[in-house]
This record gives sequence, C-alpha cells and structure tokens, in this order.
Amino acid sequence: MIGWMQKNNRYLVWTIWIATIAFIGAGFVGWGSYKFGSTSDSIAKVGDIDIKKTKYQMTYSQLYSYYNQMLQGNLDEEKAEKIGIKKQAFEIVQTQALLLNLADEFGIIVTDKEIAKNLESLPNFQENGTFNREIYENFLASQHVKPKTFEGGLRDELKINKLIALFKEDVSDYEKGVIDYALSDRTKIAYRVISEDDAKVDLSDAVLKKYWETKSSEYMYKTRYNLAIKVTDTKDINVSEDEIQQQYKKFNYKYTNENGDPLSLEEAKEFVIADVKTNKTEKEAKLDSIAFKKGEVQADKSVLVEKNDPQFTEEIWEAITSAKNGDFLKSKANNDHFVSIQVVNTVPPSKMSFEEAKELVKNDYLKNAKMNAFIELSKSILDNFDPQKEQQTDYLTLGQKTDIATLNDQESLQFLQKLFTTTKEKGIITVSDKKIIYVILDQKRVSLEGEEERMSIQIASQLKNALFESELTRMLNQKYPTEVFVKDLTVE
Repeated sequence: MIGWMQKNNRYLVWTIWIATIAFIGAGFVGWGSYKFGSTSDSIAKVGDIDIKKTKYQMTYSQLYSYYNQMLQGNLDEEKAEKIGIKKQAFEIVQTQALLLNLADEFGIIVTDKEIAKNLESLPNFQENGTFNREIYENFLASQHVKPKTFEGGLRDELKINKLIALFKEDVSDYEKGVIDYALSDRTKIAYRVISEDDAKVDLSDAVLKKYWETKSSEYMYKTRYNLAIKVTDTKDINVSEDEIQQQYKKFNYKYTNENGDPLSLEEAKEFVIADVKTNKTEKEAKLDSIAFKKGEVQADKSVLVEKNDPQFTEEIWEAITSAKNGDFLKSKANNDHFVSIQVVNTVPPSKMSFEEAKELVKNDYLKNAKMNAFIELSKSILDNFDPQKEQQTDYLTLGQKTDIATLNDQESLQFLQKLFTTTKEKGIITVSDKKIIYVILDQKRVSLEGEEERMSIQIASQLKNALFESELTRMLNQKYPTEVFVKDLTVE
C-alpha cells in the first residue's frame, strides 16, 4: 500500500491542495520531528506570497488523516516519512501560492461578504440549517486556530476558485471521441499470472561457489578483535521503593516522552529502576574490572567480533579501537550490564572463505538470479502458450471493474490500462511484483450508453484538466520562484 502511495501521490495534489474546508473534522496531528526551529511565521516564499507555518501544518494534518484512513489507522511517523507526506504537503501549499500569485496579477479579489456567505454555508458550523457562531468559535479554539487564519484560508480558496473558473472549457467532440474509442473496446483474453515465487533458482553449492569465485574480493571481513570479557550484570540487583523515589526526584528532567513532555513516576518507573540498577552496579563493576586485570577472576567469555559490532556501545568501541593488544579496558555500561574487556589481539581485514561467506553469497546471488529466472519463465510460458489450457476472461472493458485471478483491484486496474494501450496481440505485462502472460482471443467495439457515456465525458474532462494543470504549474514555477526557509521540505 505504501509503495502505491509513493508512486501515485502526485495524483492527490489537485484534489487536496486547498486544505481549509477538508481540514474541518480532521484535526491537527502531533508534530514530533516536524516542529520548526525558526521563529519566523513563514516557512517559504513563492513569488510575492509567503507560506505560513499554520497553512503548512493544516495541509500536513489533512494529508496525514487521509493516509491514516487509507491505512486503517495504522499510520505512524516512520510510514509518513516513507510516503513523503512532508514533501507532499509542501507541494500542495506551494502550488496554492503559485495560483495566488497569478490571481493577484489578474486582479482577482474576494470581498468580506463573500467570505461570510461561504462560511455560513459550511454544514459543520450549522445548527438546524443555520450558521452557529458558537460552534464555529469552539471548533477553532479546539484546533488552536485563529479566526483570521481560518478565514484567510477561505479567502485564498475562493480567490483560486475564481481563477480556475476563468480557464474552464468544455470537452470538445473530438476529445470525447478519443475517450469513447478507448471505452468502447471489448477485449477477450487468455492469461496466466505468475510471481517471483514461481521462478525456481538453483542454489546448490556448486552454483554458489562459482558465483563467489567471480566476486570473492567483495566478501571481506572488516578488522576483527579477539576480546576477553568479564560481565557484571544488573539483573540481580535489588532496588527499593525509596531508591526509586530519590532517583526520580533528583533526575526527573531526564524522563520525557518523544515530544519532550515530562513523564510521571509511574510512566517512567521502568527507566528509573534501570538507572538505579546501573548506578548500584557501577561500583561492583569497578571491583570486577580490577580483579580481572590482576588475574584474580577469569573472563566470562571470549569473542571474535568485527569492528563496530552492535553488541557494544559506540563509547566501548572507541576504547577498543584505541587500545593496544593485551590492554585491559575499564568497566563500562553496555545496555543492561557492565563489561570489562581485554583486547587480546587485532585481526586485520581478510577475505572470507566460501563457507564463511556462503549465506551472504546466497542472498546476493538470489537477488539477480531470481529476477532473471522470473523473466525467463515468463518468456518460456509465452512461447508455449496454449489459450485453451489457460484461464480466459469474458469481454473486458477499460471502464468497468474486472476481477483478474490473483490480482487485487489496483493491480487489475493497472493491468487493464496496459492491456488497452498495447499494440501486441500477445505478450507479457508486468504489474507490481507479478507478470501476466496474455493472448488476445477476440476484440469488438460497442456503442456507449448510460453510465459509460457519462464516464467518457468525465474522463475526458479530468484528463484535459490534468494536462492543463500540469502545464500551468510548470509555467508558474518558472514565473514565480520559490525560496524555502526550512530544510527537507522541497519537492524532488
């Protein structure tokens, strides 16, 4: 789902780029890492139009709510980053600013009376069909939005609506005819859907070793260290309630949530206990370290590890890499325990043997071999394709939902779009991580009626608008330069 969102997010821009009205009911989301360090009220300037923080935040909030709904409430900051919501939100407010520049250049204005009339027509602020100012003001207060800010958004929306209305043009008969031609096509096919799992790859040692021999220089050990380790554990350390209270009272400023807000003792108790245990263990660890260095106690384990292995903290690795062979290091905290380490010796970088590299070789080989086998399998199926032995469809149409075995709705739609634009009687169509091998059995054309007739007009209109909007945005970007004051917001 996230992959599809990333590929198709630009289609959202013109349906959401005015965020003011749709913002109603969505509410702000937590900002976390999206807080702005600048004290300025603007995050960017497009032409003569400043993009305000509040405008960007409202747009981000709406996009976040939109995607969260698509993901059934499972959106988090990590997924939001993958989808690129920050940049999408900026693209939306940037596009709006471009249009506002043009509207101002054309002399388009919106009166206070028009804003009031539009505001009073919003159902969310009505009671029994009549505008209720108390509902309106309570809503803005709950969202920490000033009336001036909200009504400014309405003014921008109405101004842009007036601008776009100047460019509205009906679909011509020729333009509709092009869409009619596509929608009137009926195509019947035989097909088979395969995935990478259907492609078999030889992973025998003989094959993997041959691959390793050509790339053996790529499979190297980093610098490694033979270490003798004495562990002082914190898990058996007892902690009293009084010690917990004292630790929290003295260091409560350390215990905060991801937004920097202080945690109560109950909320922070697990972390407080861990800190108390660490503090109590530190003295014991120092004694263990001295005894270990004197040879009075033996190491608990010996390990051979690569440089920067994650089982040790960065601080410990700094000490290891600075030490000489035979050196003993002072005890240091390492997650939930302390370690005293002797650097026995350093092993310089070296090539891995085939057995040592086997799992890495297998993973690397599989990546390329699987794809190649997948391509060869699809070609082989096509070369030997017998329509009578494969699945067959009824007559397909571009304008109607069609179930294609093993494809979901989005994949079926993508397949149909590619099928109806191909000039090949038989072939291979790739959709997502699948390949569909097909042969066209029959084609015919029908006259469009009812819903299909209305759909033809709608598609022609949407296509015409999309092409116009794309070209208009390109032209406005050249005409009104954008200056960004906050990092990581610009659209790639």
